Amino acid sequence: MTHLWDGGRISGILLAVGWLGACAMASHDTIISPAITGRVHRDGSPVENAKIFLEATTAESCSFTSGISTRTDREGLFHFEARRERSFQILPSQGSFYRFQICIADETRRYQGWYERTGGRTGEKVVLDCNVRRPLPAYHETASGKIMGICRADSRRE
Repeated sequence: MTHLWDGGRISGILLAVGWLGACAMASHDTIISPAITGRVHRDGSPVENAKIFLEATTAESCSFTSGISTRTDREGLFHFEARRERSFQILPSQGSFYRFQICIADETRRYQGWYERTGGRTGEKVVLDCNVRRPLPAYHETASGKIMGICRADSRRE
């Protein structure tokens, strides 16, 4: 007669419980927004000292109230580091899901620079070219999500 406390069974049960416990405790870095580098210009001329806001949002329009902002330099360049959040998952990651936008305030004018809603595996860096004279296009869907704004992503997206 085999008992539950048989050495082979108890070892198998402990191994299974340990494996499930390890899965439940696996941590994962979720990308809130990728690293973003860009250039703001007016038909090629740099826009210096424009205020650039990074907004993590579900809204598709800029609020210009984010506490995360920077200013363009003399060449119209700006940069944001990638923002990550540590979370715990039972299953292996299927990639990140995020919504973020870049909003540009230049003197008295305001622009939606870039809005992105993505899911799945995405790059950790976005390079933007933002011409404030470019009209705001209608959004378009891509294989990984929704993108819109006056900025264009460089094809070297990583």
